[in-house]
Amino acid sequence: MLTESGIMMSVRNAGIDSVGSCHSTWRNPPIIIVPTSTPGFGVVPIDNFDPLNGRWGAFEIAGRVSNTDINDGLFKAKLARGSDNTWAYTGGLNWYFNKNFKAQFNYTRTDFSQNVTFGNTKRDHEDVLLSRFQLAF
Repeated sequence: MLTESGIMMSVRNAGIDSVGSCHSTWRNPPIIIVPTSTPGFGVVPIDNFDPLNGRWGAFEIAGRVSNTDINDGLFKAKLARGSDNTWAYTGGLNWYFNKNFKAQFNYTRTDFSQNVTFGNTKRDHEDVLLSRFQLAF
């Protein structure tokens, strides 16, 4: 079951500040597939997690692409350092054990248009693994 579309959503902030900076950002909504859940608000697994009986809960697979583009005005005025254009690509897996407990695992790759300094190292990208466990009551 496809619960959200991957149509691009655009958010722009065209405000010009005192150094002539203009920036924009956009992202697409996550694409989510949940074949083992009941429809309605949130995800409720058809079968709660019970490995002794071969039940594993529900899974979501999500992907997202986002971009942030910042005008050079802030960098030329020496008010900011870093990259003026970044692209981030995220893939994720959400595991719903039952309606109250969720584990979330994401991998994000961010590409920078200019090298960015992390500590003493200059990088043109970063790779991040994130996990989160959520208890709802």
